[in-house]
Amino acid sequence: MILFKTLKQLTERVLRRIGLEPLIYHYVCRKNLRRFANNDMIFLAANPGLTLPPPQLRFDVIACSSAEYYVTTGKKMADQIQSVIQKWGSPDTRVVCEWGCGPGRILFALESLDAGKTMEFSGSDMFAPSIQWAQSVPDCRIAFHLNNMEPPLSQPDSSVDFVYAVSVFTHLSDTLSRAWFREIIRILKPGGVFWFSTHSGQQHRNELSPAQLEKLNQGQFVAIHSWHNGSQMYTGIHCPALMKEIVIASGAELLEYQPGGNNIFQDAWIVRKRP
Repeated sequence: MILFKTLKQLTERVLRRIGLEPLIYHYVCRKNLRRFANNDMIFLAANPGLTLPPPQLRFDVIACSSAEYYVTTGKKMADQIQSVIQKWGSPDTRVVCEWGCGPGRILFALESLDAGKTMEFSGSDMFAPSIQWAQSVPDCRIAFHLNNMEPPLSQPDSSVDFVYAVSVFTHLSDTLSRAWFREIIRILKPGGVFWFSTHSGQQHRNELSPAQLEKLNQGQFVAIHSWHNGSQMYTGIHCPALMKEIVIASGAELLEYQPGGNNIFQDAWIVRKRP
C-alpha cells in the first residue's frame, strides 16, 4: 500500500511538470461517474422529489458524483453553518451569502432550514455551468450570481450580514486569496461575520517537496498542484500563521480558529468585520 501511494504521488508530480495533470482529473471523474451510476438510480428513485445537478457538476463541487453523498454532505454543512450563524451572528442576521457556492449544494439545504422565510440568500461562483443550473431551479428564492476569477462580487459595500466559503481558499493562490479576503470584508456589514475553511498543510506534508516543506515551516504559502486557480486540481495551503496575517491585514477581528473544524481535513475560521 505504501509503495502504491508513493508511485501514485510520483506519477502525479511527473504529469504536473509536463502539463498533463488535467488528465488525472478527467480520468477520475469518468471512473467516479461509472462507479456511482447504479447507486444514484436507486437513491433518486427512493427520493423522487429531489432536484439535483447532473453528476458532472456534483463531481466538480465535491470530487464525488454520488447523489446521496452530495445531499447528505450538503445538509451536514448547512447545519454547521446555521450553528455558526446562531452563535456568532447578530440576532437580526438576515442577509446570507455563500462565496463559491457551486450549484447550491449547501445553499439549498440552508434555505430549507429557514422555516419562516425571513432570510435572504445569495450565492456566487466563477463556474458558469453551476450557476446556470442553479438559476434554472424552479421556484428558487436564492439569488445566484456569476463572478470572475478576480473580484469584485456584485453585492454593494456593507450589504451582507454573514458570508461563508467552504473549501474556496483551498483552491486559490496567495495573491488571489488576499484579494478575495478583502472583497468579502468589503461586502460585509460592520459587525458582519465571515466563516471559511483552509488547508493548514498538516494533511499534506507527505506530498510536499523539501523546498515546499521549508516554505510551509517558514509560514509561507504553498501550492501543491499546478493546474489553474479555482480548479479542484489546484491545492493552496495557508498555514495558520499566514492566515492570521491575512486576517489582521484586512482589519478584521479573529473570533475563532478551529484546527480541523471543517470535516477534520480543513481548518475553520470565524472572523468579524470591525464596526
